[in-house]
Amino acid sequence: MSSHPLIRIDSHTLQAWLACGDTVLIDVREPAEYAREHIVGAQLISLAALSPTQLPRDKRIVLCCASGNRSQTAARRLGLAGLAHLEGGLFAWKAYGLPTVKRQPARLASMGGFAAPGQPA
Repeated sequence: MSSHPLIRIDSHTLQAWLACGDTVLIDVREPAEYAREHIVGAQLISLAALSPTQLPRDKRIVLCCASGNRSQTAARRLGLAGLAHLEGGLFAWKAYGLPTVKRQPARLASMGGFAAPGQPA
């Protein structure tokens, strides 16, 4: 268990940090969850697979998940100084209307999407 304090940040702080280019966002959810929807720029390393050797040493690290619970667990397991986690996770990010990447449902993709009347699909 970690003796290092966990840095808790909100969605707007994360957005600013990501814009600076010195932050790596690690999504610790499972691959299927990540594939459904994730924060733009997030890298997937599931909680089960996460180890300190996978993390860059020259960037600020922020962990995220759906609600903030798994990212806190991940931070405790890693035990590294300077780790941050997104309070409220993806749910909080979306509540602020910030961008995510969503997988298009397979049935829509197979239909070729939708088009305005008179426009090719």
